[in-house]
Amino acid sequence: MRLRLPFLPTFFVCLAVVFSILVVVRIRSDQKERTAPAPPQRVSTSPDIAPSDQGLAPKPALRPKETTSAPVTEAPADHRGAIPAVPADATARADANRIVESVWFEPKTIRSGQVEALHIRTAPSADVKEVSGILASLNGTARMPFQCSSAGEGSWNCTITVGSCAACGRWKIEHLKVTGRSGAASDVASSQPPVSTAAVFISSDRCDSAAPVLHAVAVEAVGSGGDDVVVTLTVDDPYCGVSSVIATVKSAKGDTARLAATLAGEGDTWAARFNVSPSTARGTWRVLSVEVGDEAGNIRSYIEGNPLLKDATFELR
Repeated sequence: MRLRLPFLPTFFVCLAVVFSILVVVRIRSDQKERTAPAPPQRVSTSPDIAPSDQGLAPKPALRPKETTSAPVTEAPADHRGAIPAVPADATARADANRIVESVWFEPKTIRSGQVEALHIRTAPSADVKEVSGILASLNGTARMPFQCSSAGEGSWNCTITVGSCAACGRWKIEHLKVTGRSGAASDVASSQPPVSTAAVFISSDRCDSAAPVLHAVAVEAVGSGGDDVVVTLTVDDPYCGVSSVIATVKSAKGDTARLAATLAGEGDTWAARFNVSPSTARGTWRVLSVEVGDEAGNIRSYIEGNPLLKDATFELR
C-alpha cells in the first residue's frame, strides 16, 4: 500500500523562503559594512608629533626630562651631562620635615614676659644641635625670633618673649630651622604639619598691630671735608613707639651699605650716618630701601619705587 505525504511540498516551499530571506539580510549587512565611515583614529599625545598635526591648538613641544605637572628649574649638567631630578634645596627641606616629629604650644595663651611656651620634638636619631625660628602675627606685620634649648632625647623648649606692648592675637611659626652637629642647617616647611598646625594667642597690657610710618627722607653731606653723609628720616608710631630704623644705600656700581639709624633728639627724627672711606665707590648713590619697626615687632618696608625715596640721592667725588 502507498503512503501519501501531502505536507512535504509545503514544507520545502517554506524552507526555501526562509533561506532566501537569510541571503538577502546577509547581502545588505555586507553592503552597510562596506559603505560605513571608517572609525576615528586615536590621536597620539607623543611629543614627537606636532600638536598641529593632531588637529589641536599649537602648543610648545615638550622637551626631554621635563614634566607638565609642575614648573621645573633646570640645574646645569655635570661633566657626564646628567641633570639632578630633584633640586638640592627641595631634598634638604624634605629631610628637615622628617627630622621634626611634633610641634605644640603650652600654654596656648601668653601674656607679658618670657615663657617657655613652644615645644618641639625631633627624631632622636637626627643628632640635632640647634633649633631656632621666627614667629609671625596673623596679619603678617609683626615678627618675633626665638631660640630653643635642648631638654634631652630630641625634646626642645623655646622661649617666647612678650613685651608690655605687643601685636595681640594669634601667632604662628613662620620659619623653623634645625642645625645638625655637622653644622648643616635645614629649613622646615612651615606650610605643612606639624609646624602649620601649631599656634599661640598673645596678649599684653597694650596692643599694637600697626607698623610705624615713614614720612620723609633727606640726605646731606656732613663733616669737615663734606665726605660723610647723613640720611635723615622722619618716622612715627603712635602706639608702642619706634624701635628701629634701617636705611640701605646703593651706588651706581652696585655697592650697598646697611645703615642703622639712631633717634636724633626726642621727636620723630632719626639719623643714619654713612662713613665714607677712600675705598668707597664714587659717583651717584641712592637710598634703596628703608625698614622701620616698633616695640611690638611690627615691621614695614619701603622699597625702590616708593615716592618717599625718589629724591634720596647723593654724590661722592
